Amino acid sequence: MERISSIQFVALLILFQIGSYVIFGFAASAKQDAWIVALLSTGSGLFLTLLYHSLYAKFPGREYVEILQATLGVWLGRLMASLYLLAFLYVAGRVLRDFGELVTSFILPRTPMLVVLVCMLLLVYYGLRSGLEVVGRMAELMFFLFCLFLLVQSVLMMGSKMSNFEFLLPIAHDKKKLLENWIPLGLTVPFGETIAFVMFYKQVKRQELLRFLLFFSVLGAGLVLTLLNLVAVSVLGPELFARNIYPMITAVQQVSLADFIENLDSMIVVYIGIAAFFKVSVFLYAAAVGTASLFRLQEYRSVAAPLSLVVLLLSFFMSDNLPEHVFVGLRWVPWLLWVPLFILVPLLVWLLAKFRRREEGEHVQTKNAENADVV
Repeated sequence: MERISSIQFVALLILFQIGSYVIFGFAASAKQDAWIVALLSTGSGLFLTLLYHSLYAKFPGREYVEILQATLGVWLGRLMASLYLLAFLYVAGRVLRDFGELVTSFILPRTPMLVVLVCMLLLVYYGLRSGLEVVGRMAELMFFLFCLFLLVQSVLMMGSKMSNFEFLLPIAHDKKKLLENWIPLGLTVPFGETIAFVMFYKQVKRQELLRFLLFFSVLGAGLVLTLLNLVAVSVLGPELFARNIYPMITAVQQVSLADFIENLDSMIVVYIGIAAFFKVSVFLYAAAVGTASLFRLQEYRSVAAPLSLVVLLLSFFMSDNLPEHVFVGLRWVPWLLWVPLFILVPLLVWLLAKFRRREEGEHVQTKNAENADVV
């Protein structure tokens, strides 16, 4: 069985959670309070992480597909597992489409969308065929490059003296808008999406550190999203930040040092490409492993090609244009998919597992008492 180190797991998890949300502006419609939504989402993300880990702790060494079948029964468990696998493929397609829209809008406007999607997916497929260990080593390397890009970007934006932190005032001025951005979108993504990692929790070498690694990764990703929101609002102002589809890129476009260092759009696209690659890779890997487990296949790589093709078709045909793509992702998907699959079902499965364990414990105690009476 493939194994990944603690550092590789943390790097993969942080890059996964940042994903493509940074380019769209996390909770942008909350305006100057977007950073508060990011903090609230981090808090709820810690709760979901604890839920997922507690569920895994009740069935150590099992994948999420197996846990569903153990608690819900074979047929209902297989049905629910199939829904999760379809959801993993769907969100992988959404992230791939996010990257395609970004590249064709800012870097390669005359390149057909399908070409960009195919190129990215070929890289993902290569990583999937190489295995989780290879993807983990790539994440470990790319994580430091990602952090370097973020540091350079922040330094240049501060050096250009574009930031005006008065844009962040007043704090929590519209509590209704703040809550609307937190529930359901901020409550479920990006931290609820980490349920895909339950498919390979068992492959982390240091199992005794698993909970710590999960909490550390959630806090790290939450801090990055919070800081990026603070910087973007301080540069663009709350109104422009809320109206812009790509607020972070717009903010970086304002950088100009001595009329020499400017036009840093490509740097943003590079590190967004890094995050998108690992996010698509994790979802596709989770779907492949789950499919192999569900249909009792010996090797998940045997389904890598057809599942990759499904992701490509989903990403290309899921919407006709960028506004439609963003609207569906922000308004419909959270309520229809993420709340049931990331919160309600895991909570129900955890309660069922806890109830059955208690029932089994009481049965064992009763049986032991009866044996003692007979003796």
